[in-house]
Amino acid sequence: MDNIIQELEDHFTFRLLVDFRNLNKRVIPDPYPIPRAQKLSRIAKKKVHKTWLDIKYGFGAMGLYRDHSKFMAVITAFGIFIRTRLAFGASTGPAYMQRLSDYVYGDLEDVCVYIDDILIASLE
Repeated sequence: MDNIIQELEDHFTFRLLVDFRNLNKRVIPDPYPIPRAQKLSRIAKKKVHKTWLDIKYGFGAMGLYRDHSKFMAVITAFGIFIRTRLAFGASTGPAYMQRLSDYVYGDLEDVCVYIDDILIASLE
């Protein structure tokens, strides 16, 4: 079982965090390439107009296959919590997010994507 951590957020609310290191040891790594952040910096330096966007809750918005959600389940004092969305801390999350972002934004000119950060840059 993975470790459960409670983190105090603003306004005295708690957020449940799970340490997925034990699960990550057993997961087959996703070889999907993630671009280097330096590549985005080089592109941005050459452009005049730049806009940076961040996909809020990027990982938390990606659904899980029903068969995979059981591996992300957590036992709490209130019962079993089964996730339907990807949790932050899963080792395959960054590659999965990069693949999804490339699929959505990859064909757009002057758009570069780094996981859940989007750079829109142009000379005009």
